Amino acid sequence: MFKNLNEQALQGSKRTISNAIIETVNVDKIIMIVTDVVADRERYECWKLGATVQ
Repeated sequence: MFKNLNEQALQGSKRTISNAIIETVNVDKIIMIVTDVVADRERYECWKLGATVQ
């Protein structure tokens, strides 16, 4: 009985940890996408003005 409950608790915490990792990765991906969009937008603005971006 106790062994089973212990294993369930362990599985539960593993699941929580992996969910937290997934959420963190998603946040990082979102930040990267937003950063890319902003950078592309700035490049486009510069290109429109005739400036060359290195």
